[in-house]
Amino acid sequence: MANKDSATYIAGFALGVCLVCSLGVSAAAILLKDRQEVNAKVAQQEKILDVAGLVRPGEELSTTEVQTLFAERLIPVLVDLKTGDLLADANGVAAAEFDMMSAAKAANAVAEANDAKVRFQPTIGKLYYQVDDKGQVKKIIVPIEGYGLWGFLFGYLAFEADGETISGITYYKHGETPGLGGEVDNPNWKGLWKGKKAYAPGKSEVAIQVVKNASGEFEVDSLSGATITSRGVSNMMGFWLGDRGFGPFLQKVRASGPPQPLQTPGKN
Repeated sequence: MANKDSATYIAGFALGVCLVCSLGVSAAAILLKDRQEVNAKVAQQEKILDVAGLVRPGEELSTTEVQTLFAERLIPVLVDLKTGDLLADANGVAAAEFDMMSAAKAANAVAEANDAKVRFQPTIGKLYYQVDDKGQVKKIIVPIEGYGLWGFLFGYLAFEADGETISGITYYKHGETPGLGGEVDNPNWKGLWKGKKAYAPGKSEVAIQVVKNASGEFEVDSLSGATITSRGVSNMMGFWLGDRGFGPFLQKVRASGPPQPLQTPGKN
């Protein structure tokens, strides 16, 4: 009979427990992977619905409700970031399945040095049109990302259909300090963006800035005690709304008027 007090028995028992636990964790991760991916996608869709103004404050939607509303009101659109032209697909990949940053990373398209510290430069961008029940474009929602204090912030900025007036901002992933940089999630701060202008009339340069004691239509109050995070938000505006981001597309919108969807709602 084995001596349960021996070092060999204790070590073997501990090893066996670790092995069983690791197998259990691995099996759970594999079995739950698809569900986790769906949950992450739905959470991101809910953030887009929120910044589009399609979800009321405090309203809780089921997964099915989020997916249905997203399909009915959001149309994914592909854009040539250099020219601002709309694209039917991304080298054969449909807009709904396309991930612009994953594509840039796969192509090893390293971005030139930039204040937002964006690491990869996509050539094709993906944005969303928010449409009404008649298919008319009401808002344009573009992805934004950039480095804050502790890491990257990932979110969306919503424009009115004029491609100039900001209607909302949201972040779905970041690691900023709660109560400081983490206040990017504060509804009061996010509300300050509504009605601000991203560009000065007739100009292509990005005008919107996050500054202390903001005044006027091109400035948003900085986050109290979070200077670096606030600067990071300004930097990502400069990148994604500028020439290397969606600037050329938004400039065309401002010049020619509200865009029209490429497809009918419910097909994305």
